[in-house]
Amino acid sequence: MKKSRVVLALLVLSVSLSALELNTTETVSKSVKSDTLQASFSYEVKAKTTDEIKSSLNIVLSKIKADKTAQKSCKQTNYAILPKYIYKDGSSIDDGYSGNISFSCEFDDIASFNAIDGAIDERNGIKKVLNSLKWGIKSSQKASVKNELRSDLLNLAKKQSERFSDELGMKCEVDALTFQDAIFPVAFQSKVMMSADAPMAQDEDIFATANLRYICK
Repeated sequence: MKKSRVVLALLVLSVSLSALELNTTETVSKSVKSDTLQASFSYEVKAKTTDEIKSSLNIVLSKIKADKTAQKSCKQTNYAILPKYIYKDGSSIDDGYSGNISFSCEFDDIASFNAIDGAIDERNGIKKVLNSLKWGIKSSQKASVKNELRSDLLNLAKKQSERFSDELGMKCEVDALTFQDAIFPVAFQSKVMMSADAPMAQDEDIFATANLRYICK
């Protein structure tokens, strides 16, 4: 992990008869190692009747629910059955149905993901599609890092007020502080067939930004 400070070049001065107002924007960041493999995948089926579609999708759903890792790590994000049409001589003709069931999961490693994938075969006309696979950061770690960076900004604001006091020969204090957070994840790939090799884990930069107002008297 590494931490850096970026100071945005924004310093606004406002002078009144009794006080000097200074406005700055400060940004700090921390590079955090990705700790969870995030996968978004779906299963697609085509058939002549909705009963056939439901039967195939229920097979997928039962396999996912039977996997202990998936029970904890996956959530269903879509379930749809739609009519299909083909167009001929300006007219639409019924062409059966298509079904889709999608999941979003977080795994500790690629083996857990491939174990789920391996439990579902394509003998029932099920097409497996991996929509995205990337390393990310668990929400609990993100929250911890955000709090750490906000603490850094508070300390930075205190030191900045002391520096302003020394440079201006006035007593400067933090009058207001507003946080603005941002996270920049590293994406991997989109719309590829399952199964998959693990993407390379990369660091993820988490930023915390604050708008500060100082009053010097």
